[in-house]
Amino acid sequence: MSDGADLTTGLETGDPVEIRRKNLLLVEGRDEVFFFGALLRHLERDDVQVLEYKGKGNLRSTLKALRNQGGWRALLSIVVVRDADYAKEGARETAAQSVWKSVTGTLVQCGVRAPAEHGRLSASELEHSGVPVSPAPAGPSRAAVFVAPDGVRDGMLEDLCMLAVAEDAAMPCLDAYFACLREKGIQMAAHRLPKARAHAFLASRDEPDTRVGEAAKKGYWPWDAPAFAPLVELIRSLPVGASESFVGPADGGRVTSR
Repeated sequence: MSDGADLTTGLETGDPVEIRRKNLLLVEGRDEVFFFGALLRHLERDDVQVLEYKGKGNLRSTLKALRNQGGWRALLSIVVVRDADYAKEGARETAAQSVWKSVTGTLVQCGVRAPAEHGRLSASELEHSGVPVSPAPAGPSRAAVFVAPDGVRDGMLEDLCMLAVAEDAAMPCLDAYFACLREKGIQMAAHRLPKARAHAFLASRDEPDTRVGEAAKKGYWPWDAPAFAPLVELIRSLPVGASESFVGPADGGRVTSR
């Protein structure tokens, strides 16, 4: 199958994107496009298109712009992926809880039926078995939200990747390195540590100058690791749709309002 990034070429041009698959996976940035493109290729899902919304503050505008695109009404599902990041000191809820509420609220505001559980698709109208529900939206009938690393803990995609390689032979060396830094009084902010650990781990691979998404393309992350299981299960649960373009030939691109 094609790399997920192949469906998002021209992201820097600002040209309107065409929805060209039956399932849509929205991610924060370019590196995530590479990461999820590699995962989709591994799972042989060429009916899922990956698009970046260029930062958490742009999700709502991205969804509104997508509603104007030709393939919106034919979508079977839409998945939004976002990092939990870190809760502010004294916050009443975890970072993951806050992000969950924010993303599901945005989906509802944009006319998409939000899921009830993390990492699981919202039920279709027929699956509600007599329970009153709002009318099906004129667009994807099912949606899911995945808050990295696992919908519970603070953190980000890098945390998830590091959980996946927890048993790798390089980890004792990595732990010793960061322990040495602490002993030398070299402190690192909590929100920077996951990326630092991921980069340090990737420095042990054949091509040490790769980012997380590029590392996924090179096969450095073990997709069969238990840490990836919830994410893999979510992708496999997406409805199967035709992989060919159904709105005509068009390059992917940054989503822009019209």
